[in-house]
Amino acid sequence: MQDFITSFSAFSDQEKLVKEYQKGRLVDDRLKNEDYVVAVLKGKVSVYNENGVLLTVLKKGECYGVSNLLVGSSLSTKLAVIEDSSLMFIKKDTFRAKLKTDLALSNAYNLYLSQKVDFLLKRISLLTLQSSHDRVKAFLEMEDVQFNTKEEIASYLGISRSQYFKAISALKTEEK
Repeated sequence: MQDFITSFSAFSDQEKLVKEYQKGRLVDDRLKNEDYVVAVLKGKVSVYNENGVLLTVLKKGECYGVSNLLVGSSLSTKLAVIEDSSLMFIKKDTFRAKLKTDLALSNAYNLYLSQKVDFLLKRISLLTLQSSHDRVKAFLEMEDVQFNTKEEIASYLGISRSQYFKAISALKTEEK
């Protein structure tokens, strides 16, 4: 995925807030009762839904809070730092205003959203597979997907850890 945050040079230093977070910390994208776009400058951050299901892992160059930027709704998610991280916060109101005046930022935003839609379509396709065996097999064929633990992989696939291990064992048997 394109490094979207390189286009954030359109924002002044006063419009950006950079904060450091240690592994294990929870991050709120609402600061002082305002919504923010959060960009990962360094490290990794897990995004979970309200049920604790892992949605994605954001790494350097990726953002949170951009998919609902123009609709004004908020998402019920939790951000958890899984590696010491440096995060940049930009107020959503500031971001929306800049999109209206900066063509390069607007184009980069559109490209980033297109890439996110592609990611989501692949994820939906993965989650609609009926068996845990098929989900694990499809996951192993995916490129550029990295997780730190087997629990994260199982959560991402919407299956239990035991289902994950059974599927891995069955796939190893099939290879022989």
